[in-house]
Amino acid sequence: MQPLLQFDDMSFAYASGTTGDGAAKPGAGTAAPSARPAGPSVRPSAVAPAGSGVPALPGLAHVNLAVHPGDFVMLTGPSGAGKSTLLRLAVRLEEADAGVVRCGGRPVADIPPAELRRTLGFVQQTPTVGEGTVRDNLLLPFTFAANKGLTPPDDAELAGWLTRFRLAGVGLDATAAALSVGQRQRVCIIRTMLLRPAALLMDEPTSALDPESSAEVEALTEELNEDGVTVLMVTHGAYRPARRPWRDVRVQDGGVHEVAVPHPVNAAAGMIAGGAA
Repeated sequence: MQPLLQFDDMSFAYASGTTGDGAAKPGAGTAAPSARPAGPSVRPSAVAPAGSGVPALPGLAHVNLAVHPGDFVMLTGPSGAGKSTLLRLAVRLEEADAGVVRCGGRPVADIPPAELRRTLGFVQQTPTVGEGTVRDNLLLPFTFAANKGLTPPDDAELAGWLTRFRLAGVGLDATAAALSVGQRQRVCIIRTMLLRPAALLMDEPTSALDPESSAEVEALTEELNEDGVTVLMVTHGAYRPARRPWRDVRVQDGGVHEVAVPHPVNAAAGMIAGGAA
């Protein structure tokens, strides 16, 4: 089976003074690749050969990781290791220094940004809603020129999503900014799902939520995975999927390695160390 997302011998060096999780670099946070300063006459590199005279910066070096359709991948590891950076590289909020990141077998650099965003839905740590109603926020992606060929969902479909995401009591005409943080995060996930992505890339989606809201988002994410949506979730917490087979990919010391998951759900699915038995 062809991987949905693949990192092939990928390396990335952080700009001076930044770290690998949630660190903003110049230009970060936009759909365009961020511009990292070139620095001195020789650019620091995460993959500088020994004795080359090129100063090394912390980063990710020679990462190889394949994520297949339907996978539920938990990206674990210490703060600053590069978990969030992997997601940002996938959606081209950052650019790899070496190697290649592929989506559906194609280098992400060759995929039009709008198509990439529709394929890989990105859910950030802090839920962001704009002015207006819940309906306005859910339909926001359909107002973009890049999505003009898409048919916006009608109120019945939107209401169905609200019900599924435990938001039946929140009307489409409710003011989005008045919602709780947990409700806003669920609205953001629905907004992402309305574009029918093949994968959800979730950067600590429950870090700003209370325990009850966190549990709701986690359960809903497992439901989406059960429906066939591939999930990559960055986490620092104790949550691990309870109902879905999952892979534990640890990011540490500039690399990634898969950790065996001795979990009954994984055993029942014939998975060892996160892979097929």
